[in-house]
Amino acid sequence: MRQPTGKMAQPETGIDIGDEDLDRLSEAYVVLAEAYLAHRTGRTDSSNEDSSFASLRKRVLASEENLDIGVECKLKCDLINTEKERPIELFNNLGQVEVLIAAIKIMRDIGLRPIKSAPTQQSQDDEGNGVSDLEGDSWKLEAFGGQNCTSNQKLFEDLCTLKTTRRNEDRMFLAFRKAAWDAAYKSKKLSLVSRTSVGGTTKKLRPDFHNCKVNVQAEIQLVGTYDDIFVCEVLDLTCVPSQRNSK
Repeated sequence: MRQPTGKMAQPETGIDIGDEDLDRLSEAYVVLAEAYLAHRTGRTDSSNEDSSFASLRKRVLASEENLDIGVECKLKCDLINTEKERPIELFNNLGQVEVLIAAIKIMRDIGLRPIKSAPTQQSQDDEGNGVSDLEGDSWKLEAFGGQNCTSNQKLFEDLCTLKTTRRNEDRMFLAFRKAAWDAAYKSKKLSLVSRTSVGGTTKKLRPDFHNCKVNVQAEIQLVGTYDDIFVCEVLDLTCVPSQRNSK
């Protein structure tokens, strides 16, 4: 793999992307989506097949077999470097990439240039530093492609990650679907002119916080929207290890 300065070190699976490839995320999305949909419809949509329990069980289990990404997808899009993937993982990755495509546009619209991304996995750059979902000079962004911002306490996990990976005075951002925000905070409207407070506790024990769950409090403010995807800046963030429950 090409590894010029600023290029991410190659991850084990997923989408391999550097600063010159950010505008090609939609290309990778199309190839993976075609593979995902062909796998799903090819395994489950047949009115002529036996509808007995044994047959249906076999077809359901088959639909969850690892999807062979293979050489063909790699030839269509050289950003893709995974060999096999579970359908559900590929579906989740597509959601993440969709949010990041919108986030790249929004960040550019507000004058911040993205230069690195780890679209579908944790990764490292040439110097061994962790790469956020999206980042540029003096800013980091964590993205969530799911349907509910508080599913598995993901909002607070992402805020905690921003806190621990922040360098100096890096600006911090979150990206998620409008529907995912509304599913968790329907009564709290995000605004371009005022802050919104959120608070909660991480689901995971965080090694960087004494192996405890973390109580998170933050104020966030909307900075842009595109295709019903929001990007918010985190303007005030406090993360404190939970003394009540560290197990």
